[in-house]
Amino acid sequence: MVPIDRGWAWVIVLVNFIIVSLIIGSASSFGLFFAEFMTEFQAPASSITIALSIQTIAFSISSLFALNIGRHFASNRTYVILSGIFACLAYGVSAVIPDVSYLILSIGVLFGIAHGFSYGPGLVELGFLRDITGSFNASFYLMGITCIISGSILCFEPVCRKIEMRKSEGVSVESVVTHL
Repeated sequence: MVPIDRGWAWVIVLVNFIIVSLIIGSASSFGLFFAEFMTEFQAPASSITIALSIQTIAFSISSLFALNIGRHFASNRTYVILSGIFACLAYGVSAVIPDVSYLILSIGVLFGIAHGFSYGPGLVELGFLRDITGSFNASFYLMGITCIISGSILCFEPVCRKIEMRKSEGVSVESVVTHL
């Protein structure tokens, strides 16, 4: 029997694990950033929450493409790589956005496409691994650990608040980090 995806299934699952951790972590942490976005952009809550709605639409359309139409054009590996590129673009655009409309582009469209291109093909690859190993252990481990990592992102919020408070008091960041 020929190995599925020529032996790259583990690499695809590992990369997909990292990408999904970042994407789910960002989506899970959106509530932490919500107040900051409102303050920074002086925008109403409705214009900021539209980004998550657009993300859901982009996720649905890109998943439909990657799993149904796109399977005839490229492999799961290609879609996971494209997902990483879209996630990097989304992080890059999010770092320099001057207006709330760009937030809709970065969080809504680019993150939605990244999530759609990684989640579906990643689950398909996990199914292939189950067929190869005969066990669901790797699948449950890799998908379950994603939830744990995305939840641990919430632990960094108090540390960031402490650093922000100390910076406002005039204390250098290096001394704050060494005393944590």
